[in-house]
Amino acid sequence: MEYEEHQKHEILAKMLCYLVLPFLSFMFIAIIAILIYSLS
Repeated sequence: MEYEEHQKHEILAKMLCYLVLPFLSFMFIAIIAILIYSLS
């Protein structure tokens, strides 16, 4: 029973990673673009 619970949490964590990582990388690129734009 507890093993299934752990598996659920792992799946949830993977889903979070797949949702958050692209967003974070997009934010990172956007911030760099803004910095380059403001410096030039």
